Amino acid sequence: MMRLVSLSIVAVCSASIASADSLQDCKQDRDQGIAISGCTEVIRADPKAVWAYDKRALAHLLKRNFDQAVADYTKAIELDPKSMSSYMGRGDAYSMKEDYGHAIADYTVVIQFSPKAVNLYLSRGTMYYLKGDYNATIQNYTRSIENNPNNPIAYLLRGGVYDKTARYDLAISDYSRLAQIKPEDFRAYKFRGDVYEKIGDHVHSGADYETLLKLTNNSTDAFSYHNRAWALLKLGQPEQALLNAQKALEFQPNNAVALDIRGRISENLGRRSEAINDFQRALTIDPRMKESADALSRLTLRP
Repeated sequence: MMRLVSLSIVAVCSASIASADSLQDCKQDRDQGIAISGCTEVIRADPKAVWAYDKRALAHLLKRNFDQAVADYTKAIELDPKSMSSYMGRGDAYSMKEDYGHAIADYTVVIQFSPKAVNLYLSRGTMYYLKGDYNATIQNYTRSIENNPNNPIAYLLRGGVYDKTARYDLAISDYSRLAQIKPEDFRAYKFRGDVYEKIGDHVHSGADYETLLKLTNNSTDAFSYHNRAWALLKLGQPEQALLNAQKALEFQPNNAVALDIRGRISENLGRRSEAINDFQRALTIDPRMKESADALSRLTLRP
């Protein structure tokens, strides 16, 4: 009898040590594989540990194991239907696996509990955008702006939808508001310049491209180089634009946007085959590059 008791004590002590190690592994953020293993041990010891399901789900999400992430967040929700972090996490997982309908449903649950959740309106709006429901997208971005009128990203996003749906005056208004809130954000001038160009207002588009050029002049990252290339192309300096596009691609050879811009520059310079090659590469890297697809169709259909 004493032997059985002694064995039981040893087993309990060993389990406690293992549990402490598992807890530490589960809670750490450096290695997601270790986090998954540690959380699995924690869950095995306590199948109702909601936090461990949440943590393991996040680790799966970071490793792009989207189905496993959804399963763990779902289990956490079953155990605690009021766990808003689980709904948010599952919404993100659905989003990343391009299941936009379910992502919208999860974000909606959290919004119902927290109507002023600015970022969730942006997230839900983006899901509607990817589903092609632009009116619902604008409604969500507008709600985000109502909750925080000084959030620059909301104006940037809503301006993009207004532009896409040819509501150019509203797009210009949103980009102008972005420029007021964050004058150093060169995206405001790039996108507003593009809208002005679409409506034939070359005076204002030229001014915006000049501002874009000034703001990116001292920057040395790929994003700045390809924006500078775009501004120079629009200002009628294709050779200088090409140099900047090349520089952007030295930093990031697989930057689909930089390839698209270089393709447009090559087209402007009459280098049709080089332009076609860049548009094809851009689409291979990111099939959602509609502008590259349109340009490719235009160039390949031309005799």
